[in-house]
Amino acid sequence: MERPVIDLLITTVDELLDRADQASGHARGARALVSEADLAAAAHRRRPVDARRTLAGRLGLRLLAAAATGAPLRELPSLPIDRSCDRCGEQHGRPRSAGVSLSSSTSGDLVLAVVGPADASVGVDVEVVPDDLWRGFDEYALHPSERDGRPGAPASIDERLAAWTEKEAVLKAAGLGLSLSPARLLLGGVGEARRWAIPRQGARWRRLGESGHPRAAGLHSTPVEARAGARAAVAATGALPLRRRSVDALLHAVDFDPVAGAACHPSPARSIP
Repeated sequence: MERPVIDLLITTVDELLDRADQASGHARGARALVSEADLAAAAHRRRPVDARRTLAGRLGLRLLAAAATGAPLRELPSLPIDRSCDRCGEQHGRPRSAGVSLSSSTSGDLVLAVVGPADASVGVDVEVVPDDLWRGFDEYALHPSERDGRPGAPASIDERLAAWTEKEAVLKAAGLGLSLSPARLLLGGVGEARRWAIPRQGARWRRLGESGHPRAAGLHSTPVEARAGARAAVAATGALPLRRRSVDALLHAVDFDPVAGAACHPSPARSIP
């Protein structure tokens, strides 16, 4: 039996949408590969750059889910992904799909998405590192044991944001979001040498030290490599292997039957190098 893994896609908005435009074989390009709800979510954004980022995040998750479940390209828009909010029922909650667990995040020009086994309860976060952090960040985001100056506690902006990304990934995996203050979570391994170093490949999982809530108890988190100037993290119920997928690999992993309404010419994706 094949060992369970978590599939991970981290790419840029432009790369994902440009490659999908080519692959779709449709006049609407990448927009033909997402649902009407996804398009509505993108249209709700005020700035075009934000709309494009939202579209890319939705598409990246659909491509990963399709590769995991064997759905063909033409079925991407109808692939059932439910985002019903637990509190209000609107489509802005944690994404769910039968047979898998999934999560996505966007920041700046970056898109991060993961799909894992249904019982992995995955969560992710990606953040572009800012020049400064907002006033009160440490009190809101860091556990008292992460901001008491002990050796190995996050100190620089980069390290403190690294802690934030792991905590947000954990809170997504737990299905709590920011209803639980991140300061109630104590990350595992605080105080270890090179605790905030980014693994150059694979994962460096650590079990949560203090959870602050029963639904977060026992979850694991790991930093993952994004690009210079950004931080990213994945959380799950266990320390599963991570398998990085490229945009081209995902586009090749689905059946390139033309999507509904596609132009009659062959898709350029057949010759993607």
